[in-house]
Amino acid sequence: MAFLCFIPNAVAQCTTATNGLFPATTYTPNCSGNYETLTSQSYTGEYSNVNVIANKQYSFSSSVTNDYITVTNATGTVVYASGTQPVIWDSGSTTGVIRYYLHSNASCASEQVERSRYIRCADASNCVPPSNLAVSNITSNSCKMTWTAASPVPSSNYDIYIVTTDSAPNANSTPTLFSTTNLTTSISLNVAAGTTYYYWIRSNCGATTGAWISGGNFTTPSTLACNGAIYGLYPDATFTPACTGSTEQIVADAYAVEYSNVNVLSNKQYTFRSSVSTDFITITNATGTAVLASGLTPLTWLSGTNSGVVRYHLNANSSCGTQNSNRVRSITCATIASCNVPTQLFYDGLTSTTNNIAWTAPNPVPSNGYIYCYSTINDPFSASTITGTATDTFAVLSNLSPNTTYYFWVKSNCGVTQTDWVSGGSFTTFPASGCNEPTQLFYDGLTSTTNNIAWTAPNPVPSNGYIYCYSTINDPFSASAITGTATDTFAVLTNLSPNTTYYFWVKSNCGTTQTDWVSGGSFTTYPASGCNEPTQLFYDGLTSTSNNIAWTAPNPVPSNGYIYCYSTVNDPFSASAITGTATDTFAVLTNLSPNTTYYFWVKSNCGATQTDWVSGGSFSTQTLAIDTFSMDKVKLYPNPVNDVLNISLDKEITGVSIYNLLGQEVLSKSINSNETSIDVADLTTGTYLIKATSNNEVKTLKIVKQ
Repeated sequence: MAFLCFIPNAVAQCTTATNGLFPATTYTPNCSGNYETLTSQSYTGEYSNVNVIANKQYSFSSSVTNDYITVTNATGTVVYASGTQPVIWDSGSTTGVIRYYLHSNASCASEQVERSRYIRCADASNCVPPSNLAVSNITSNSCKMTWTAASPVPSSNYDIYIVTTDSAPNANSTPTLFSTTNLTTSISLNVAAGTTYYYWIRSNCGATTGAWISGGNFTTPSTLACNGAIYGLYPDATFTPACTGSTEQIVADAYAVEYSNVNVLSNKQYTFRSSVSTDFITITNATGTAVLASGLTPLTWLSGTNSGVVRYHLNANSSCGTQNSNRVRSITCATIASCNVPTQLFYDGLTSTTNNIAWTAPNPVPSNGYIYCYSTINDPFSASTITGTATDTFAVLSNLSPNTTYYFWVKSNCGVTQTDWVSGGSFTTFPASGCNEPTQLFYDGLTSTTNNIAWTAPNPVPSNGYIYCYSTINDPFSASAITGTATDTFAVLTNLSPNTTYYFWVKSNCGTTQTDWVSGGSFTTYPASGCNEPTQLFYDGLTSTSNNIAWTAPNPVPSNGYIYCYSTVNDPFSASAITGTATDTFAVLTNLSPNTTYYFWVKSNCGATQTDWVSGGSFSTQTLAIDTFSMDKVKLYPNPVNDVLNISLDKEITGVSIYNLLGQEVLSKSINSNETSIDVADLTTGTYLIKATSNNEVKTLKIVKQ
């Protein structure tokens, strides 16, 4: 999970007021630290006069989420602060009247739609910043951030700002994440590999926020052989083996994708072991930037000239899998014996009847070479085991049975002594025919009359290439099927009919034999006109009186943009339907009636032609409540998200549901708490809508799953 990077707003000069001054009287806040309603009948393109005093922190906000606020001097000639609401401004030595401008967006738009205008005044000097901000335990995908607590401790904990550009935040910058649990002074963060981050922290005192304090920057290591650790360092203390030759337990409650620091000596043999037989171990230097050894447990490593701290990473498999269940992490340190085990066993060149196995020689190289063995049973001492010898660091296994799983082991032969068997894992031979199917069929470059299909070659590559087939009927043996041949892993389909669904298949041609057809699914060519419909209509930001609708552009993008339509009747041609145009792939619907169901549609406008209406379904506006402002405080992070999505609100969240862009619910969870974490690791990559419910209020937000 990598961070979203927020760039502070540039100061915009939204100092116009087409709707003038409102209210006519100058407003003087009572500076109680609470929000005060300046007016509930404000328009955008208006300004209000506010009487301010020195050394206070003022927060300006609106009941409409996207409203843009600008604060100036009394004549509108000097901009003090601006940004999408809320905007925070420390008055410093400023006293007297200031102007509080409100616009619909950063382009200084105005509209005569009523909204509430709020202000909060609090002491600016009470929010003491934390100190000693630092980052440690840096891996390719995680780190730990710590700081010394402020005194007094801030009531709403701390805000953290972390970005990949050296752009310092200001008072109105949106924090990257919030530390909201038990007033902690440390937090574990997920980061991207090979990336430089800049980071800041500030105290959040509820009514006010403190100054941002910089921690500097840090750079994460590049992704190597499983050198990440999303669960961080555990235990905190560095483990120093006694080097007695006996196995020593580091912890009994380790997780996969966690690491421990181990103090090693030079010229020792270390065996790293997990109680889970499928765990994958990686040993790196102290900073995680160089891999010293890696492989399945148990992993044996000769330290050579290395001494000091190394990292002992544990993963659920060779794909760096995660698992938050307990396992024993142990280590054995021994004086280097005269006969040492081979390491890093692997295989390549697999066929239906042969395979090549290989390994890395120990130090010193064994005087009598190596003994290898393989079997269909996972036991080197089984009666069916076949053994052989090698003086080099590889062996060729032949006369294997097709489509069969084999296990293999190697040990050093030092003459009078031999090492224990070292496992290389398993492999499965190819089917007997030797003629294997292509895989991963896909297409791209679709037009109204052509398409490119492609696939991945099997092993071995078929001697006579491939045969492909396509048809408007879902049957490769239909009379209308068209076939062709290819020696590469792609083919270009031409002379297709516009706006037509085709199915396609590919099979390997091995001369005397051919595989079965492998289906690539279907595709639909674009209409002949070149004016294609928008797709994946969805909505978010739903309130009692407004909603945002959006869609995905077709290919090609329509020359004259889009026409959208919405109505309380499920008919885009009804008399009550309201239409509008957009050049982008979204539109904001306003002046909606509370607690009302609306239907909406979008179509492409290509100038001389237009597509049919595409339905986006329906939505129901929220019930008009006395205060819906609090639901705007729903926080989702990180976004985009990889595995775990965190959700928080300043009041109890009843439940959360996640929907795909087809409107199908893919995940639901009852919460009844102010904050929660949701595991979204199993969701496919894409865009989702998340609905957070708090009593009778619903907030819909968009997340991106990576």
